[in-house]
Amino acid sequence: MHNTAHRTIYLSQLEDFEEQKRLMQTYQVGFETYEFSMSHSLDDLQKSIERFAKEMAEGGFYGLSFHGPFLDLNTAAYDSKIRRATMERYEECYRAAKALNAKRIVYHSCFCPQVYWEESWMKNSLSFWKEFLQEKDDSIKIHMENLYDPDFTPLGRMVEEVEHPAFSLCVDVAHANVFSRLPIEAWLEGLRGKVGHFHLSNNDGTADRHCALDEGTLDMEHVSQLLNRWYPDASCTLEISSTVQAEHSLRLLDSLKLR
Repeated sequence: MHNTAHRTIYLSQLEDFEEQKRLMQTYQVGFETYEFSMSHSLDDLQKSIERFAKEMAEGGFYGLSFHGPFLDLNTAAYDSKIRRATMERYEECYRAAKALNAKRIVYHSCFCPQVYWEESWMKNSLSFWKEFLQEKDDSIKIHMENLYDPDFTPLGRMVEEVEHPAFSLCVDVAHANVFSRLPIEAWLEGLRGKVGHFHLSNNDGTADRHCALDEGTLDMEHVSQLLNRWYPDASCTLEISSTVQAEHSLRLLDSLKLR
């Protein structure tokens, strides 16, 4: 199968790297790695970059995307030390992406409605993102991903107010299916022009299980139609945990017209 369509497809990192390479080579898709989201890689950054570059040289990579650091970090933090730690980790990930020629990095929105008032999150996050992006060009796309976000409106507002050519959203449709009462159609229509990347998987609406595209309550055929109508150039990552389900989903891409 050859990926000749305009849409770039990535496969999220699987536990078995040999299976990862086999699937990427067979279906000619890119790689979204979690390698530089973890402290053990960021703590020895140059060594981690060199190790990863060696793995890339073995072949089987059709484009590279990073999932940025997220554990224990918070772009909306009030605490100055937490904010500094978040900035430091985000910068380290960015340096690795630059060194390895990654095309994009996905960072979480860090909005937790049980903790933050929307305006507090907006104020703190806006300050963070403007500082982070201040001296960066658009050679690496930066995507802010919904996680616990119940509503898409603040995310769209953030893109408008940050106003940087590299900055857009990553909509994780499975997260929206669990944490938002708004239908996915509302998300996709309401964020038109503000999304550069999608995370695709399915679930039953109760937990983010990273299931195959056709295993859950999301109508992925309908989602695919909306992506093709409103986001024909946006890239997508299949964020699916099981190798078997990941391969099954890769096979579905043509029937869903996503490649």
